[in-house]
Amino acid sequence: MSRTLSVKSGPEESAAAGAAADQLLRIKYCGPVFDLSGYAEFARSFVKALAGAQVPLCLEVTSHDKDRPELGSDRELFEDLRRRTVDYRVKIINVNPDCFRHYREPGCVNIGFTMFETTRIPARWVPACNQMDGILVPSAWNREVFQRCGVEAPIRVAAPGIDLPSAGAWPAELGETIAMRQLAGPRPPARRGRKLRLPRFLRGRAAAWRTARTADHAHAFKFYSIFQWTERKNGRGLLQAYLAEFRRTDGVCLILKTYGRNVTAAERRSVAGEVAAVRNSMRLPDHAPVLLAGGLLSQPQIGWLHQHGDCFVLPHRAEGFGMPHLEAMSHGKPVIATGFSGNLEFMAPENSILLPCQLCPVAGMGWSDAYEGDMMWAEPDLGALRGAMRRVYADRPYATALGEQARRHVQARFSWSERVRQFMHAVGEIVALAESGAARPTAAARAKPAEAA
Repeated sequence: MSRTLSVKSGPEESAAAGAAADQLLRIKYCGPVFDLSGYAEFARSFVKALAGAQVPLCLEVTSHDKDRPELGSDRELFEDLRRRTVDYRVKIINVNPDCFRHYREPGCVNIGFTMFETTRIPARWVPACNQMDGILVPSAWNREVFQRCGVEAPIRVAAPGIDLPSAGAWPAELGETIAMRQLAGPRPPARRGRKLRLPRFLRGRAAAWRTARTADHAHAFKFYSIFQWTERKNGRGLLQAYLAEFRRTDGVCLILKTYGRNVTAAERRSVAGEVAAVRNSMRLPDHAPVLLAGGLLSQPQIGWLHQHGDCFVLPHRAEGFGMPHLEAMSHGKPVIATGFSGNLEFMAPENSILLPCQLCPVAGMGWSDAYEGDMMWAEPDLGALRGAMRRVYADRPYATALGEQARRHVQARFSWSERVRQFMHAVGEIVALAESGAARPTAAARAKPAEAA
């Protein structure tokens, strides 16, 4: 089916082998391109970039989500690639390693594309990865963790890219299409006498939020964040630091684009309740405004947040990569985030603000069987977060210069043309190793004992 490439020793020979393989690669990309997850976002971005670079490509669609984002014209592209027939030589399987075995195919080189966030991957992932011909991960952090945990399959880094947005791409009026709610002031004490009592599950919710317009905060300094409401993302820590630092008279606001396990109405109510509970626990009646966008947003609406926000902030506990951070940097925004894990692939002290942290055991992720209490992640310094937010708010020339340095770094290192080149070279090296047969048995051979059992 395809020509066998030999692998020589040494970095120059390896680079030459990878470059030769680039010319021969035909790819079947397997991933959840119609889902809402981080894996889905990665799959969409790479499929679009590879198609745009004229790489011979077809698509196999997986799905692990009920929620469907608004994809616009991208949906038509994915459907076209789904129907396309390509005599592929390589299959990229961009899913959780638990699912690798369901999508491996004989007669081609099978490469898993995955990631994880903490200091250890789930033990069951090690044999799943080792049954592949190779593994792609988006950051050097991932490669180090996977190797330390016992993954012996060749691992290469293939970080995503981003093309710099054009100035003024998303007009101010677009913000009015985003359904926002603002955290209202605490409810006044109840007066004595007869009063209407709401059911327990509704108490406090009606008074906690009111409809908001982005135009009402047009002149405020806008901190903003985009994340799933989980312990790993640490939305509570962000709220605690912001509410403690800023008052209503400061002329700031915090916009949270967040969701729970899904984007159902029940989950949106749950997240809104969590946000209100943090505020209520702090007893700060004059706190600065908090705005919540809890539904699905289109890509233009996400673009509006990046363009019209002033500083992206997320004190995460662990990231596999951190795509929203990179997107914010591409828009020339200062970014404040924890100095730990996959975001260090592109964040550094000279282009962003990295919060100090200490390692602590993973907790609060019991809804997912991928996380265990003997894994470690970061606990960021919320005092340092308060100081960092105050600095970018008070020193606008500093914030502007930091954002411009971030934009230049992304332009130089993370354009899609550069990232596609890196991706193809990484795949080419894995193909060369797999087809030489010198390094390890083929994925099919490694899988036979397990399948026979």
